Amino acid sequence: MHIDMSGQIVLVTGASQGLGATIATQFAKSGARLAVVYNSQAAKAEQVLQTIRDLGAQALSVRCDVSDSAQVKSMVQQVIERFGKVDVLVNNAAVNPKKPEGKTPVQDITDDEWDRVLSVNLKGSFLCTREVLHHMIPRQSGSIVNISSLSGQLGNGAPVGAPYCVSKAGIICLTKSTALDAAKHGIRVNAVAPGPIEGPTNLRNTPEVNAAMAAKIPLGRIAKPEEIAYAVIFLASELSGSTTGQTFNINGGWYMP
Repeated sequence: MHIDMSGQIVLVTGASQGLGATIATQFAKSGARLAVVYNSQAAKAEQVLQTIRDLGAQALSVRCDVSDSAQVKSMVQQVIERFGKVDVLVNNAAVNPKKPEGKTPVQDITDDEWDRVLSVNLKGSFLCTREVLHHMIPRQSGSIVNISSLSGQLGNGAPVGAPYCVSKAGIICLTKSTALDAAKHGIRVNAVAPGPIEGPTNLRNTPEVNAAMAAKIPLGRIAKPEEIAYAVIFLASELSGSTTGQTFNINGGWYMP
């Protein structure tokens, strides 16, 4: 699939690996210039940066803890200084700590576990959205795509349990609230809610666990990260010009609202 995003400046958080790296790379293939935002995986971010440059696209990498408002402000400012604007924000950065013993029940979740997941996944999306809106509103244009999850709709299926599910459910509501506020400024805000995706998370599972997940999916397979990236690019582009406040479910038919 090809959508022309030439001239667009796209900021992707959590872009050093997994889904974020795929989203950034696919945007580059569509002609966009990229801001690759990462926190701890500097070497992997550099690999993504090189892949994008090998495609002939311009890119910048910026280290940022998205749960820290001062770092978010600095990160967005660095992107503006380099590229002059932000046309598209993809809020992808997330944590989902995996424990050998499996999902933690609510009664055993610690304060630190709750705070860390909510701070990165939900507060981080809010902070990046708020900061980017300060630059999009004067231009009266822009598109924001938030990465939610099937877990935010079903309330299960996440290694750490409730904190991850709540954070991803919150992103759906944040999407709607921001869409309502931003519409008068010509800015669209949507979300993508994937089910299981091929990548680092599933590689940590046993084959039996992955097979059990696939068995729950009517299409019978886990999604490829490129399939999620294509949806993100569509929602960011003018092809979805009248779409805002929506959550696009990509889960092989596991959940049909």
